[in-house]
Amino acid sequence: TSFGINFQDEGTTTPSGWLGDYGQQYGDRGSGYYYGWNCDYPIDGRNRAVSGYSDLDNTLMHFDRDGACADTAWELLVANGRYLVSITYLDTKHEGSTAGCIMEGQSVSCGSGPYSIGSSCVKTLEVTVSDSKLTMSGERNGSPQCSTVNRIQ
Repeated sequence: TSFGINFQDEGTTTPSGWLGDYGQQYGDRGSGYYYGWNCDYPIDGRNRAVSGYSDLDNTLMHFDRDGACADTAWELLVANGRYLVSITYLDTKHEGSTAGCIMEGQSVSCGSGPYSIGSSCVKTLEVTVSDSKLTMSGERNGSPQCSTVNRIQ
């Protein structure tokens, strides 16, 4: 089954065909989906509302912007196995960094430097899940940095 998670603020209507995440702790999201963060981050979702971009492109989640939680991680309940996963990084107002972004122990960075304002960077990789949770981790305030994530498919 293929589906996607859009990271966004709570006030934005989730784009059609996507599941929304606005920083809630890991838990039941209905319809058999369990996903979320290891800490509660409801203030870290954004909709940049930049003209010329869709809500899907304008929305994102900061990785623990205020440093409130150690070892920031987002998880999705899945069956153990191999998955092809695409992570999109995009910020329509600010540059971002992906150098410290990790999925299932593998780098999902688009390079060591920042990505440009309004330019998306998509990282696709095959991962193996052995603990029933697809996990993405990173630190917003650490080095290397994982500043924001836009969506995962």
